Amino acid sequence: MALFRRIVMLGRRSRMEREIEAELQEHMRMCIDDNMAEGMSREQAVREARLRFGSPTATRERVWAEDAALGIEGLGRDVHMALRGFVKSPGFALVVVATLALGIGANTAIFELLDAVRLRTFPVRNPGELAEVRIAGGTNGFGINNGLLGNFTVPMWQEVKDHHEPFAGIFAFRTGQVLMGKLSEPRLVNGLEVSGNFFNVLGVAPWQGRLVEPQDEAVCNLTKVVASYGFWKSEMGGAPITGSSTLIIGGKTVQVLGVTPPSFFGLVVGDHFDLAYPTCTPPNPRREVFAFSVMGRLKPGWSLQGRRCILMR
Repeated sequence: MALFRRIVMLGRRSRMEREIEAELQEHMRMCIDDNMAEGMSREQAVREARLRFGSPTATRERVWAEDAALGIEGLGRDVHMALRGFVKSPGFALVVVATLALGIGANTAIFELLDAVRLRTFPVRNPGELAEVRIAGGTNGFGINNGLLGNFTVPMWQEVKDHHEPFAGIFAFRTGQVLMGKLSEPRLVNGLEVSGNFFNVLGVAPWQGRLVEPQDEAVCNLTKVVASYGFWKSEMGGAPITGSSTLIIGGKTVQVLGVTPPSFFGLVVGDHFDLAYPTCTPPNPRREVFAFSVMGRLKPGWSLQGRRCILMR
């Protein structure tokens, strides 16, 4: 029987049962005729057909169970029973609905948090091409050793920067805090120290002005910064960036080069930065002990087979 007819006839179970019974009788008759055509007597043909089809009641119930429309009819019965239960016990029904709503809301909130902290991709060009470079097994007493995976000191970063065959570009960064304002009324803001090609490799374009570039790296004397979009709007009033745009950092006046786009929050998912500034080469780099994170953009044809870091020894 066609599915459309079954759906149209929902709620008319008795009529459907008669049609199913007629179909079964027709199949039985055809089977008897085939048996008689093979030379059986009518009694033998009937007996063989009944053995093949089995119990008529069981066969009829099996047809019902396999009917595609049965699920729709069952859904209708469930909805009907649910409405009856709601009318009889509205208080209990409201508790159940509220519990389901709280459960769904909690799951949604957890997923949104997971999405923000773990799943959301970086707001940069082709984030899947980025890979983090780390030192496997610690640094064996040199520089920073924070367990199994060590970070890079300045001389280590300089060595990697000169030899990065799998990468089309590579950069270093670290987060920290910056003392902003006059020394009489200072306050800390979130800082992001970056190598000169940080924004170029990530493919981040300036919202206003320009961003940190390789020529901005110099001796360790902070003279230039880049503002995040949020910091620019809240602390600088969204004023146009010009050559005379400045801020007071550590009691000194520094130039504001530009503003990052609104979508760029940095490379720490779930966090944000206020000011980005170029890293530098200290006078005695081998005594530099602050740890850098290093990332790069893979060249075409190179693959880390799904791993997010290159292990070095």
